Amino acid sequence: MGKKTKITGITLGALLLGMQLYRPERTNPVSDPALSFQEVEKPPAELTALLNRACMNCHSHQTAWPWYSNVAPASWLVASDVAEGREHLNFSEWGKLPQEP
Repeated sequence: MGKKTKITGITLGALLLGMQLYRPERTNPVSDPALSFQEVEKPPAELTALLNRACMNCHSHQTAWPWYSNVAPASWLVASDVAEGREHLNFSEWGKLPQEP
């Protein structure tokens, strides 16, 4: 191995290790279960199962954080996606949405 290759490898390794020091916040805030979509709308069991499987990880306070959400830079992307998903649609706070006339 050449000197440049070793220096590049060491630099990249140090960079990857350094990236692990910044950890984004991964939270599941406490929310009132009475405000959840399931409690407010009482959907059929099939819809509830579908939402739990496909939507709840990003669009509720019931996120099951995958293992790679502990490893930068994937952790930054996952935390950002969950925060954005909750901002646009949060099934845990469904009861706080304005009612249609």
